[in-house]
Amino acid sequence: MSLLQPILLFDLSAINFVAGATGVFTVKVLTSSANVLKLSGQRWFIDEDKVTADKTTGTQITDNLDLALTTAIPQNVVVTFTYSKVLTAKTSAIHIFTDFSFAVGALSTSILLYDATFEIGGVKATRVNATAMYKKNAGDSFVAVTELDNALATKQYVKELALETNKLGGKTWSAIGDSIGTNQLTTKIYHEYIKEAYGMLAVNNFSVAGSTVAKYDSADAHQSMALRYTSVVDADIITVFGGTNDAASYGPTYVPIGTMADRTVDTFYGAYHVLLMGLLTKFPTRKIGVFTPIQRTGKYELLLPFVQAIKEVAAFYSIPCLDLFNSGGLPADFPAFKTAYIPDGTHPNAEGHRLLAAKIGSFIASL
Repeated sequence: MSLLQPILLFDLSAINFVAGATGVFTVKVLTSSANVLKLSGQRWFIDEDKVTADKTTGTQITDNLDLALTTAIPQNVVVTFTYSKVLTAKTSAIHIFTDFSFAVGALSTSILLYDATFEIGGVKATRVNATAMYKKNAGDSFVAVTELDNALATKQYVKELALETNKLGGKTWSAIGDSIGTNQLTTKIYHEYIKEAYGMLAVNNFSVAGSTVAKYDSADAHQSMALRYTSVVDADIITVFGGTNDAASYGPTYVPIGTMADRTVDTFYGAYHVLLMGLLTKFPTRKIGVFTPIQRTGKYELLLPFVQAIKEVAAFYSIPCLDLFNSGGLPADFPAFKTAYIPDGTHPNAEGHRLLAAKIGSFIASL
């Protein structure tokens, strides 16, 4: 994991305070990249240098793990971070190093920091135009740091973006799925991250481990989504995340894929038709979206035709489809990613679910 630290410098000389006063730092963060995992820590240094931003020779009053946030920074969502600490001495300047963790070091990534403020007793300090970047790890690199003023928040595109992301605030969501939507290998599921990040009211989780889309056998031992959708409760947003078990879990006799003309639950094409027709009939005024399966280690060729079937059937009903197989950012046959995000080759861990949350959150916000 790579880590870079944008540095902000504030002039405290105009504020009348004494040692022991509390400083409050606030910054808004915006990124369009799923590569940004989290804000993982902060370091504050106080001294008399009001010119040089990248400076650690003063008194350090926070350690690198003070913030230790584990909440993901989702794509295209304005996130506000506020942090406070007692100032151990009266000085003229404070240098704030803000640590961002990235999934991949060698991936072009941009982060926008704006409306950064530092206050003592309700009085705002002056931010010095001397922004810099600190590389924590020797292998990390960056191309450029662009200085932007605090008026950026008045730009119309930021206002529009904030309005767009607020579309999910207070909304409800019914999520139909398989074990990817359960707590296998993770303590927090993708939809839980999204609910928290977007301020959604509730998520109704209809994910069942081992569930197929089609009816696998006469006893429906694997709880077909094409049959159990009838128990799904009403919500503002309805999503389907299935297909991996049909394609690659119950060999050597997998669910037959069938053809686009099928309309029964005995083939995958037919069952996906039944499922989407059923949801459209049951929830005609709701936002409905579907996701393809993510990749699985050693199962690429098995999954590929099922992914294509999902995209075809969704397009037939004009239902938006998020292709997590081809652009989900979880290449399960790539050893480094498998170890970091999909340890068993099938189920994402907590970090894998963070990546999914970034993709899925933006998608459902656009429905």
